[in-house]
Amino acid sequence: MSAAPTQNNSSEYHITSVEYKLYLGDDQSGGVLPPYPIVILNRDFLGPHFTVTKGNEVNTYTIKVNRNMVHDLDDRVVAFNDDTTTTEWVIIFRRHERAYTVQRKVESRLAWTAPQLEPNRPNPLQVRPGHSSLAFRMIILTCLQILLEPLICTKSIPPQFLGSQLFKFDLVKA
Repeated sequence: MSAAPTQNNSSEYHITSVEYKLYLGDDQSGGVLPPYPIVILNRDFLGPHFTVTKGNEVNTYTIKVNRNMVHDLDDRVVAFNDDTTTTEWVIIFRRHERAYTVQRKVESRLAWTAPQLEPNRPNPLQVRPGHSSLAFRMIILTCLQILLEPLICTKSIPPQFLGSQLFKFDLVKA
């Protein structure tokens, strides 16, 4: 069962893509240097704990994963530590979908989006020939990076959102 991000301090969650029904995580398999892409993980992997901390404004939060702050970089969602900036996210519960949208606070029209796989377009993170690490292959084979794209919803009442822009926040039990 999903729990809303806390109204004070912080809590830890597993985040799941509604579109793919798979956990999100930070992909550190490409090396030790950040930024680390926030990706949809292979179904064999349990997602890491995301720490969600309440900001000063309504529905505004910061997010960390593996001690790295989650930021936007161009049109993608990544994790890295930067002592000079904090990225705030607007996380809104969408009651009819029983899931959340995550939007940039600075430019709130942009939201986390799980990319759609197209039949003629290869998975951008799929293992390339020459990679020999079995662990790397297993993790990367089916993961996709979370993008920042305009939030799309219908003009119906209630508005409906794309599954690719909806995420579940499942509270990690202590």
